[in-house]
Amino acid sequence: MAEAKYELYVFDLDGTLIDSSPGILKTIRYTLNLFNKYIPEDDVLKAFVGPPLKKSFESLSDVNANEAEEMVKAFRQEYKKGEILNANLYDGIVSLCQKLQDDGIKMAIATNKPEQFAQNLVKHFHLEGFIPVVCGADMEGMLKKADLIKKAMDFSEVTDKKKVVMVGDTSGDAIAAEECGVDFIGVTYGFGDWKSAIYPMVKLADFPREIY
Repeated sequence: MAEAKYELYVFDLDGTLIDSSPGILKTIRYTLNLFNKYIPEDDVLKAFVGPPLKKSFESLSDVNANEAEEMVKAFRQEYKKGEILNANLYDGIVSLCQKLQDDGIKMAIATNKPEQFAQNLVKHFHLEGFIPVVCGADMEGMLKKADLIKKAMDFSEVTDKKKVVMVGDTSGDAIAAEECGVDFIGVTYGFGDWKSAIYPMVKLADFPREIY
């Protein structure tokens, strides 16, 4: 068997491994209603899945920076009550992880979702046996996606950037991979429009098994 090109796959979470939109969208609507804000259509709200939540709230015309911070706090309080598990694992993810593991390839997660939330989802979908390293956002929002990729590399003990690939569904994932000097694979399912990022990437079909 030919030697694998990569030693480490760093996955985004929302929109790449899991479809977390049911719980996230429900909680976003709750939060906007709580703050008496206009609730956009679903096609607008879906853009909230993946990027830092504070920036997404700030993108709305009737929300300022201070309000956005309070809205993020309210969102997290409601989300962790149960909506966090209102999600679905994408078809083919388990078989993909099994194949990577069988071939001795390491896996990690780098996500803008708060780390504890991400860890809860990984355990809920029984992925911890495949993906032992989960690097998520800090509650203060200081860590960027590139920082999380670097953390994932450190914890996975892989230093050769040529042996690392980031797998995600947004242009933010592509940009973070570029900042870290690692390859990027853009999935064609998920929520983000990674095609808008002018960075080298591999275009895939709609099935997770084709990532590898």
